[in-house]
Amino acid sequence: MHLADPVPERFAPLVQVDEALARPRLLGLLSSASPAGARLTWLSAPAGFGKTTALAQMAQQARAKGTAVAWLNCAEHDKDASLFTEDLQAALTASQPRGLTTAPQTIAPASWLASQTESLLVCIDEYDAAASPDTDALVEQLARVLPAHVHLLVAGRESLDPAFTRLQLAGLARHIDAEVLRFSRDEALSLLTSVLPAREAAQVADYAQGWPFALQLARLCAAGQVPGQGTGLDWEMDPRARIPRRQVFEYLAREVIGRLPPVLRTFLDDVAVLDTIDPAL
Repeated sequence: MHLADPVPERFAPLVQVDEALARPRLLGLLSSASPAGARLTWLSAPAGFGKTTALAQMAQQARAKGTAVAWLNCAEHDKDASLFTEDLQAALTASQPRGLTTAPQTIAPASWLASQTESLLVCIDEYDAAASPDTDALVEQLARVLPAHVHLLVAGRESLDPAFTRLQLAGLARHIDAEVLRFSRDEALSLLTSVLPAREAAQVADYAQGWPFALQLARLCAAGQVPGQGTGLDWEMDPRARIPRRQVFEYLAREVIGRLPPVLRTFLDDVAVLDTIDPAL
């Protein structure tokens, strides 16, 4: 019998909500973008696009309105649908929604959620760790039975396919991708002008091209710098922008390259020295 990991981090966001990153435009799309009747909102984007932060801000906003929030950070064992079910039941129990009449761990999540009469937001983060045909099928089942006042937010690096496509066609799911998660130039400037002069803020905004990780890193680095005394940190700064390239490269190496299959990493090593790549090469 599998027991859900009791560590609180499994059932709470792994980030602190940063008010400086508040993005009303994005939060509005997460809750009301087409189709209007969606029960599932799926966030899919590469590393560093602020998926967890967006979910955490949605959770904070929901709680402020009196809505109960259940949160699950997926783990590799959740590829087994039965273990995913147990962990989801534990997350629902931890949410303590109002009007609770039946304990979540005593009934299948789909049936339990379908019976809820109070508003509830269910956030499932790091879904890539759990993705499997059986778990995908369970998430699809959840989206099909949820009442209008229960919403499911799922974040991962890839979209559900073909289950997610079926939900989209049925009007039950909306998709928020990397292009939507990118900061607009106005959002980027709003984030940066509190810590950088207007000219440098514009340089960073143009250089980062809306990538939330780079913008947030640049803001935090600039905020920690004493004017006129340098940063005091071992940063390799791009001359066109105040983005610490070393930290960006290390993040990409760990979160992007490090997670690729070995055969693909070998291929990238082989072609890295080439100026162009074509089938003959």
